[in-house]
Amino acid sequence: SNADISIQPSGTGDVLLGAIRVNGTTLDSSDSTAININEGLVVDGTTNVTGTLTANGLINGVQTLTGSGSTEVISLTETVTQLITTGTQNFSLANGTEGQIKIITLKTDGGNATVTPASFLNGTSITFDDVGDTMTMLYQSTGWIVLAQQNTTVNA
Repeated sequence: SNADISIQPSGTGDVLLGAIRVNGTTLDSSDSTAININEGLVVDGTTNVTGTLTANGLINGVQTLTGSGSTEVISLTETVTQLITTGTQNFSLANGTEGQIKIITLKTDGGNATVTPASFLNGTSITFDDVGDTMTMLYQSTGWIVLAQQNTTVNA
């Protein structure tokens, strides 16, 4: 039928599915081995990692942003933003989340790109004028701070 299947432990017991144990809202391995998820995993909501998070692939997103003449908004949800300019372009960067790292690079140079963070501890804006110009920043409670830069100009 199309009805749900409900399996309830009696008392304080667990529900065991092979070596998988479900106890309340906890999913773990009853034989202390790793739980492998061999398909995509979508998590809606906050994810807390208590131990070590190891990735064998890309763990950040990449935004490619083409300036259109008006000020374009740099995403806070992708770690890397690649800028493509078709003339002198302006880009804005909102305040991030404490500990957030943001990498911005000029991918295609059709003119200078100026990025203006909402809060920037090193100056007022950043100019990218050649392909490969890159800025890596860290967001602290007081604003964005430069961690590393490759041929960009920080404007006072």
